[in-house]
Amino acid sequence: MAQSDKGRASGEDAAGVGDAAILLQPVSDSTVAAIDERLGSNAAAVLFEDFIVAVDTGMRPPAARLFRQALQETYGRPVRFVCLTHYHADHTFGLGAFKDCLVVGSAAIWEALEQSPDWTPEGQQRFREEDPEAGTWLDEVERVWPSVLFESRMDIASGEKRLQLHASGGHTRCSSWGYVPTEKVLLAGDLIFAEQVPFAGDGTADPEAWIATLRSWLALDVEWVIPGHGPVAGRDEIVRQLAFLEELRTNTLATVEGDGQPQDIAVPATYELVRAPWFVERTLARWHAFYSACQPGAQQPED
Repeated sequence: MAQSDKGRASGEDAAGVGDAAILLQPVSDSTVAAIDERLGSNAAAVLFEDFIVAVDTGMRPPAARLFRQALQETYGRPVRFVCLTHYHADHTFGLGAFKDCLVVGSAAIWEALEQSPDWTPEGQQRFREEDPEAGTWLDEVERVWPSVLFESRMDIASGEKRLQLHASGGHTRCSSWGYVPTEKVLLAGDLIFAEQVPFAGDGTADPEAWIATLRSWLALDVEWVIPGHGPVAGRDEIVRQLAFLEELRTNTLATVEGDGQPQDIAVPATYELVRAPWFVERTLARWHAFYSACQPGAQQPED
């Protein structure tokens, strides 16, 4: 479903200068999404009366600065919190634009950031090879650490408005998600790749935790889902992505039990395969390793 088909979510507010503006897509009365390819992933925000909570920052520092500028100029209040849904560079490299804010993440994110290969010389070189324009922004990336960590749940509240933050794992071991119950909005991070095959190939991805998390969302009153990638979606995308993951689990288990290799796993036909080959290859390799380790007598795969 296209963004323009999303009812209230079809409106757009802009701040910034001309074409450089980051467009803010209202999702509910107090939630907005920033879906702009310059960010490298989706970002979002929850608007409280006196402050703003940003959710993820995007990857490119110049775009992250524009995102913050758009929020503060459009809504006339400061960004005070930044909630990270997980450690991946496309969601955290823009943190320098928010370094004066309280940065919030699950307890597992500190170690994940510390061990991330994205900060190594090899990782930096990979970015330069994959993105011809990386040289124009990569040197601006600042390593900013979370200042607030939570084990299972943390709430940010003011008045009657409340943003729930839940640590779940799944996409990565440090994955978390947000929920604004009064507005029926789920901030899913990369636990949802709307209308596309999800990347499930992180070395710490836990398919069982991921599936359990999406199942738990079916018990929530959700009208809108702001995903880590793809357009703002409805509750139906949770059902669709869950079906994809469950079918992939079934196919992976059948392959493992038949002594097959990762490339033998059938990818569900739920979504069109438009990503680069490595995107799916890494997913199949991780799931094969995870479920191979679940077999009797097997050792757990290394991260």
